[in-house]
Amino acid sequence: MVGTQRESGLSEVIGFILIIAILVVVASLYVTYVVPAQGREAEITHMTYIKNQFVDFKMAMDSLWINSQVNTSLAQNIEMGTLGQKTEGKFVFLPLTQPIGSDGEMKIGTGSENGMIQIAIKGLFKDTSDGGTSLFTSNSELSNQIYANPDLYRQLLYYQSLYPSKIVNMIRIPVPVDSIVTSRIPDSPNDFSSNQSISYHLCDIYPNSTNSATYQTTSNWTASIDLLRVPAFSVPQTNATAFSSAKSPYQMKVDYRYDLTMSLTKLNQSTNTRYPVFQNFTLNSSAARPSEYWINIQDPAYGLDTMGPMMVILSNGTLIQQYIGAANITQNWDVNISRAVNTSTAINSTILDSVIRSSYLNQIVTSGPTSMGKFSYTGRNYYWVPQEYYYQLGGVFLTQNGSVSKLLPLVSLGVAKNLTNSDIPSISITKLIITGEDNQDISGTTPVQVSSRVSRIWKGVLTDQTSQRQYYLAPVTQNTQDVIVTISNLPDSNSKEAWRSAFNSIIHAANTSSGFQNDWAHLSPSGTTGDLIFQVNSTGGVYLDYSEVDAKILLQPVGWQGS
Repeated sequence: MVGTQRESGLSEVIGFILIIAILVVVASLYVTYVVPAQGREAEITHMTYIKNQFVDFKMAMDSLWINSQVNTSLAQNIEMGTLGQKTEGKFVFLPLTQPIGSDGEMKIGTGSENGMIQIAIKGLFKDTSDGGTSLFTSNSELSNQIYANPDLYRQLLYYQSLYPSKIVNMIRIPVPVDSIVTSRIPDSPNDFSSNQSISYHLCDIYPNSTNSATYQTTSNWTASIDLLRVPAFSVPQTNATAFSSAKSPYQMKVDYRYDLTMSLTKLNQSTNTRYPVFQNFTLNSSAARPSEYWINIQDPAYGLDTMGPMMVILSNGTLIQQYIGAANITQNWDVNISRAVNTSTAINSTILDSVIRSSYLNQIVTSGPTSMGKFSYTGRNYYWVPQEYYYQLGGVFLTQNGSVSKLLPLVSLGVAKNLTNSDIPSISITKLIITGEDNQDISGTTPVQVSSRVSRIWKGVLTDQTSQRQYYLAPVTQNTQDVIVTISNLPDSNSKEAWRSAFNSIIHAANTSSGFQNDWAHLSPSGTTGDLIFQVNSTGGVYLDYSEVDAKILLQPVGWQGS
């Protein structure tokens, strides 16, 4: 009996131990396989959430600069890590049976170590600076010069949008070349060697007048067109300190320009007296004597608004234009009716384009190198591979055992027509730079509020790195011959490979969607060392659409918002 009792007690103990062993094995299997699987799933889900947040951020920033919303703030809350997310399928309440919550790091970097961009353009530019003082920013030189910079081409585009096949009521004002040197308008406004005159009368316009013996005295309106030499005074940088105290004119320099001006008078019918409406209103400016100017007589700023008839008389009394009847809005007319512009025909389009191009100089302007800046999130994952999403130059990139572009940066390619109606490459570049406080860095699991705004939008304006002068890119087709984008100082080979992948994707997308030719774009070098150079050119020219955008981003922790 005693032995039997001992055997019974032993079996119960062994059974209990076996049950404990089974529970340990099950728990071990759960911790070894199920918990990592849950943690991996949670981290994958969270990184997908981060990707979507960066996509939303890009779309929001694009909407700001596309719609010219300057200083409009947007806010976006982003959760960092998986600690605040729901975890399902817990074995027991013990922490060992739950996945470890990951954390993350969100960072803003504006320094050069995040990558630099330089854009070199050979094309048609107009200098918007006057030797130091820009229309857009204030530089160190002192100046009282005001430059009129009428954008004739955009004005033409406006009227062309109203009347797609024609352009309305643009007239040419010829600048004659006198055979007598002493009477000739000099090529340079700074040349007083043969002709010391300041003002040159070109012609008179008599709106709503017919050719009669009394039109000069009975016309209700008279617009007198003159060419003036206008001085521009500035203080060179080397004389700025001395001028600030002495204010001596000997420390200033003077340069002349030609201004095309209009003076408008109206006849009082009851008193038969002419009264000035305005005098010497600047219509256009140039650094040298052009062969002709274009003005739009329908621009209400000129006060003409003529619908015909109209007389245009040269300074010597010669009738160079007589338009009888009501103005025909489907046909342009000018001082030489045989050269009326009709943009539906190729030859006249060429004439129009050449006139516009005559006010721009063909030169090389280099913008940068400029730090692109970087907005990034790095997931510190325990069960899934570490990933980094970052936003740079309007694109979204992913680093994960290598780098790839998820959304392309703000560079696109296409096909346009040149002056001979041949296909040429077109390239659109929006140089979006992240500015503001450098090295903003928030780590942990707390949600972060990302506040962003666009602080500057320049369309078609570049600052040359060497001269620090602003240049306006001609908004015409075939406005450049060569465009070179250089990406340099990237932090690692993964970043360079991501940018290489982005440029290759941009070329591939253009090839498949618009017929962009492979020999128009070049990407070098092929290795992982050296600067990444992306070049677009062709023998027929290139059409470039260029913008600069500054974006400011601020990070701020907002406390726990998990569920």
